[in-house]
Amino acid sequence: MPIEHPDLTADTSDELCGDLGPGPALVISRLSYSYPDGRLALADISLAIDSGERVALVGPNGAGKSTLLWHLNGLLAPEGRVVVAGRPVIRANLPQVRRLVGLVFQDPDDQLFSPTVYEDVAFGPLHLGCREAEVHERVSDALGQVGLSGYENRLSHHLSAGEKKRVAIATVLAMRPLILALDEPSSGLDPRARRQLIELLQGLGLTMLCATHDLALAHELCQRTIIMDEGRVVADGPTWSLFVDAALLLRHGLEPVCQPDGVAGRQRRPVLRATRPTPGAGYRGGSRPGGRSSGVSISATTPGSGTGRRKTRSACWRKSRLGPPASSRSSRLARRSAGKRVG
Repeated sequence: MPIEHPDLTADTSDELCGDLGPGPALVISRLSYSYPDGRLALADISLAIDSGERVALVGPNGAGKSTLLWHLNGLLAPEGRVVVAGRPVIRANLPQVRRLVGLVFQDPDDQLFSPTVYEDVAFGPLHLGCREAEVHERVSDALGQVGLSGYENRLSHHLSAGEKKRVAIATVLAMRPLILALDEPSSGLDPRARRQLIELLQGLGLTMLCATHDLALAHELCQRTIIMDEGRVVADGPTWSLFVDAALLLRHGLEPVCQPDGVAGRQRRPVLRATRPTPGAGYRGGSRPGGRSSGVSISATTPGSGTGRRKTRSACWRKSRLGPPASSRSSRLARRSAGKRVG
């Protein structure tokens, strides 16, 4: 791939690549947007995100999360005002703003289009006018940050879903942004790839806005959460305080999640545990002298509640061939005989 460029006059100084410093990294004021068919996607959105803050954007499908992200680097023209690191998102500022805001799409195949990983990651720096040595340096640094050093010559379309997601993030990191906007980052990932992604994002140290349906990821990754519904912000606050409000989550199409120990006011959900059956346990919880249970004892406990609050449900299941205990058969025969005598 040719990567030689003339000496361009584009600003590649550290002015845009340094820290944001004090003040908000992102300010959105009275942002509204309607699709060409007239449907309202965003309605009077106002919020601010500080430098270094990681914020989750959650809500049901159609709430406007992705549409909001697309406004951050000028992909859509809004009604309202969006300011990134003190620069209004207007046509004259788009080259600078798009270097400051790295947008990672939900589907990495929408972001990876070159034959090799190196060419995909180098695409952004090349179009910034970086010299060859700097392009090599940025590609190497970005792939190292996502744990894919040595993947330069791999074919992008032969990678796993988790690897593609990390390469997509690397294409953005090669631009050295100050704000990372992620659209459903855990979509389509298996548990191992999801865990690797969370650890990767936690270690980047960037200002982050993450649109997701994965509330467990949001709880672990983001200190603050914004809930959207029907194009509006309906709640904004610390993640743990919103996630313990089950009524709020259900009202806006979200499933409550169980909070970890130590969160004040957390809601507890029973956890089923299988235990070994006790000798002599009988049919449907009865006892049978000298008998043995052939089933599994199931109990429901509240996390962190201790043994004093254990609530045992069914005692066991037995094999049908054993039949009910002898005491139960005797009682049934006695009632049947009594009924015949009365007749």
